[in-house]
Amino acid sequence: MLLSDVVKNSWRDFHASYKKYLFFTVLYMLLTSFLFVPLMSYIFNRMLRAMGTGSLLNAEVYRIGLTVPGLVGLILISFVGVIVLYIEFGVMITIAQKTYFRKAILVSDAIVTTIKKLPSLLGFSIFQLLFIFILIIPFIDLLGLPPIIDINLPIILTGFFHQASNFFFVFVFTAFICCSFCVYSITVYITLYFY
Repeated sequence: MLLSDVVKNSWRDFHASYKKYLFFTVLYMLLTSFLFVPLMSYIFNRMLRAMGTGSLLNAEVYRIGLTVPGLVGLILISFVGVIVLYIEFGVMITIAQKTYFRKAILVSDAIVTTIKKLPSLLGFSIFQLLFIFILIIPFIDLLGLPPIIDINLPIILTGFFHQASNFFFVFVFTAFICCSFCVYSITVYITLYFY
């Protein structure tokens, strides 16, 4: 099959179903912005209240991962995000599959088919999907997640070390360990190379 045939077939498939994709995308964006994003924001605000704070500064972001309410909130937000992505990708794939096999499908049928398959997501596979979602989260621009994604690690570490009363001793100890490791590595390398 030539490249021109592939392009022609792809164009024909796209031309047959682009209205369905556009309709679903606009409808799902509206549904997501009015239903899922406020739900994620509500979970995030409840998580902050359970942690005992109403706001979160850069140096305090690490507290989300160190507290039980923070971890539960992040898992719930990730779970809602996985459901949102699962429904969106499932409908797109269903429309593409039916178009490829030249079968007629309505957007509502694709949505119903995807939602019927949603309970299978609640099994053991949710852990794999949460892991995948955490990996792709930096590439997704969801409105409800910037407080989670935008973590400035140097500020957190600097604030953590400056709050320590023995910062100088921690620094000296870390430098000593690093230098000792370098000297030991060089000694082992020279010993193995020359003897």
